[in-house]
Amino acid sequence: SYSFCTLLVTGTMEIPYTINYVDVAGEAAEQCVDVKMKVVLEVLQEGFILIPLLQQNVALMKTQTDGPEVMHMAVVRGSHTLIANGKGTYTVNLVIAVPFTSNIKQAVVIPCPECLNTKCTFTVPTEDGVTLHVSPSVSFTQQESKLSATLPPTKTINIKWTSTGPSIAATPLSMTTLTPPSTPGDRPEPEKKEDAPPAKERVITSGQELLHSIGGGVCRTRLFQTYQVTNGNVASFQLKVGKHGSAPMSAGKDWIKTHIKDENQVKIISAEGPSLRGWDYTDDVLTLNLDSNTEGVCNFTIIAELDLCSTSCHLYLPTFSPLNVNRNKGAVAIQGRTAVEIIEGEAKYISKVDVAELPPDLKKECNILFAFKYLVSNHRLCLDAIKHDDVEVIIALCESATYKITHTGEQLLYDLSFNIKNTQCQYAKILLPPRASVWSALVGGETVKPAVDGSGKTLLPLIKGSDVAFNATLVFITPAPALPEDKGTINTLMFTLPTIDLPITHLRTELWLPQSHIYSAFDGAIDEVPHFSQDAVLQEVHNVNQYAARFSHNMVKKKQEKRAYRGAERARRNVLMPQQMLMSNVAPQMQMQMQVQQQVPMRMSSLNRMPSLSSLAEDDEDDYVINDDDDDDDMPMGGGMAQGIKPLNVSTHSLRKGCCYLFEKLLIPTGTVLSLSCDTCQAVKEKERTVNSDKGKSDGCCIM
Repeated sequence: SYSFCTLLVTGTMEIPYTINYVDVAGEAAEQCVDVKMKVVLEVLQEGFILIPLLQQNVALMKTQTDGPEVMHMAVVRGSHTLIANGKGTYTVNLVIAVPFTSNIKQAVVIPCPECLNTKCTFTVPTEDGVTLHVSPSVSFTQQESKLSATLPPTKTINIKWTSTGPSIAATPLSMTTLTPPSTPGDRPEPEKKEDAPPAKERVITSGQELLHSIGGGVCRTRLFQTYQVTNGNVASFQLKVGKHGSAPMSAGKDWIKTHIKDENQVKIISAEGPSLRGWDYTDDVLTLNLDSNTEGVCNFTIIAELDLCSTSCHLYLPTFSPLNVNRNKGAVAIQGRTAVEIIEGEAKYISKVDVAELPPDLKKECNILFAFKYLVSNHRLCLDAIKHDDVEVIIALCESATYKITHTGEQLLYDLSFNIKNTQCQYAKILLPPRASVWSALVGGETVKPAVDGSGKTLLPLIKGSDVAFNATLVFITPAPALPEDKGTINTLMFTLPTIDLPITHLRTELWLPQSHIYSAFDGAIDEVPHFSQDAVLQEVHNVNQYAARFSHNMVKKKQEKRAYRGAERARRNVLMPQQMLMSNVAPQMQMQMQVQQQVPMRMSSLNRMPSLSSLAEDDEDDYVINDDDDDDDMPMGGGMAQGIKPLNVSTHSLRKGCCYLFEKLLIPTGTVLSLSCDTCQAVKEKERTVNSDKGKSDGCCIM
């Protein structure tokens, strides 16, 4: 049986020494405790080894060592340390002086090296009876004033003793010597006894720190109770719970007399303390039983609750008066929980103070409304608690949302990205356009299984209990509105945006339309913008050089177009320039953004640059055909669709091609329905426009 000290060296466990045996012999002296200690240890490594044996709070009087090599004792890092050199068995004999831990010199804490085999003997030289107690201990015996114990592994030995009075031994009558009575002249004068000094009176002082938390129909009290015992010791403490209770707000001015009874309503939830053996609560008296007779400072934490008659009521706060103490003082803090208003009432033998004057443990509590101090135990404090109705607040918010809608000719591809903060919501309910087919759903970067409720809304599971925004992505497809195929046909395209049951702070929408047509007259609940606001930086820039070269080519074509079509109507003719505005969920560096902005021309509003659609049709009004009908064919689902499993993570970046139009809106309430519409017709090809230009009929045409 031995204990050992371990060191971690370059990732491997090494055992430099073991302590095999410790024997402690102590005796109480007049000023301190004299302790003789024998330690047997084994050094397992060569070289100098530091072996801490005792704490520095003891005095080392004498040292004797026996081992294969020379040993020394020194103070290292606050401990009396043995310095050994070389392998072998070492025996160390120490003589130390340990101070008492109580003023009446009846308690001591002896430090010792930690070992599985520890023996301890302790003697109190007195003629009176004495009771000794040691902890921790496996077993111990006491013969008169000597204690012998076997200890578990420990670094300290706590020993306490109390006097039980003088030990009176009966003298046998046969051994007494009978002397005849002496004459008065032969009687010796009685010896004069010196007056013994009067015993000091035991003094117990009490300190209290009370925190009353009021709300939800309950007054919860936390009491920090401190006792200071001098010139004696005690085995238990008692607290008397004073008058208390509650009354409805309609009770009137004399509610204390009419509603506050002497009935006990306080529930003691718990009582804790380092030397507490147990507690009992009977007849309004809380008794705290200690492990042994104790002197000095004792601390306890007591939790109590008082059920109120209503969430709005008059309240008579309970008091906890310590019994059999010489002096008591305390501080009270009033804390409001939930939406409750606390109003001061009657106060007797207690003074209101500033919150800053409270003790540190109370002052660090949150939402302290009032603070009081008292010097007597029979004080009275009454309050009025008024419960107000709660106000609805946001528990989930979409800080920003980006909708990327791509028209592929036959289908609309929606790529929705949300940045959400959520504390309580389980799902985000999204109303998708008719005949939508979900491709992918991600929350916090992980794929999730979306669901659908009875009303047809798609349920997207959310991360709960976090004030940090997380990203949620939903990708789905729907049938696309038909594009006109004939040159003289004008269609109105309708785009329905998804509706989410969360308020959106900032919504950005990218609408990608085919380059084979031209578009104008954008209308809807969100506004078209030439570029997103400053917080929306360019995203998804995968190949800046490629797009920069593409825009440069378009700029050259634009200059050629201007030289070719000069005339009186040139001011109202605008060449359609497909704008390649790319956005990314990860903001690039500011330098990259500036480079792209220098190469990408600022995109003008479509309302300013679009030619009139009527000028693109022929002069015959019969050729104008307005087609608003959607394609009613069933959406092709394909063979890769299934229910009840997590979807794939679908990337839509490569699918976004064509003309990009930007829309933006701030502060969208929950459930707001948004839509977009625009007019479109087939673009005039370059060859056809050249012919029309020769005839002077090139008004409103553009090159794609």
